[in-house]
Amino acid sequence: NNPIMALMEQEVETAKKEHKAERSHLFPDLSLGYFIQSMEGNQDVGASTIYYDNTPRFQAVSVGLSVPIFSKNERSQIKMAETKVQIVETDADYTRMQLEQQLLSELQQLEYLSQKVSYYENEALENARLISKNATLSYQLGDISYVEYSQALNTALETIKAYLNSLREYN
Repeated sequence: NNPIMALMEQEVETAKKEHKAERSHLFPDLSLGYFIQSMEGNQDVGASTIYYDNTPRFQAVSVGLSVPIFSKNERSQIKMAETKVQIVETDADYTRMQLEQQLLSELQQLEYLSQKVSYYENEALENARLISKNATLSYQLGDISYVEYSQALNTALETIKAYLNSLREYN
């Protein structure tokens, strides 16, 4: 359901139709024609002038049959059209293969990011909360210095930041 593939399939169909049209040049061509002519006004016929009204005066039918005798050029055009069909079909197959590989790659990337987000949601964020909670409690009790407290909070914030980046990539 990719627009690029739809375009490629349309190009294949066009090339096949062109090939069919080139092959049709080898077949005999039948033509049939009919015409009718009328005249109106004064016409000089011989020594006298005759007035013609608009009634049909001349009618004819023509039938023609043309048979290609020298077909070397047409045969080379047919071979060229066949080659074009093969080239376009190969291009379409290559494009299909590229799109399938791209889809597979994107699905693998999606699965990887899904697992990464799941890891952060199930383990890493809880650890970051514990680090932050324990660091705050230890700092309030005076067990750690301000530098150690800020390093612990920075570690927790880096974990949350990594989670948010993973979530953004996943989305």
